[in-house]
Amino acid sequence: NSQKTGMFYINSIFASTADLAGISVPTSVQAPSIVPLLNSKQDKIFDTVFGSYLTVQRMARDERYKLIFYPEIKRMQLFDLTTDPMEINDLIDSKHHRQIILGLQQKMRANQHNFGDQLPLHFPEI
Repeated sequence: NSQKTGMFYINSIFASTADLAGISVPTSVQAPSIVPLLNSKQDKIFDTVFGSYLTVQRMARDERYKLIFYPEIKRMQLFDLTTDPMEINDLIDSKHHRQIILGLQQKMRANQHNFGDQLPLHFPEI
């Protein structure tokens, strides 16, 4: 059983519903339809996704890893979602994951910019 998952944002629901109903998606809708995922025509919509909560938390994840940053306390967490889907084993202090952390920090900043999130991100040294 090969289960496919695709990361997307909840604002894709409108575009997907319109797509499924055969209705043109208005140009004002910025989120893509996930129907290609449902029809197995694409494996993914986004390589990474970004999340935020007030000034307390920022998150970037790819298909395997999830980096969480808490700007107010300058703390990060890293989880391998393949081997640790319950997010129990924090890998942030693992020297073997340094490049993954740096890559996700870069993607977090890029996504933050794309979403107009202006919160300064001052990551602690790793």
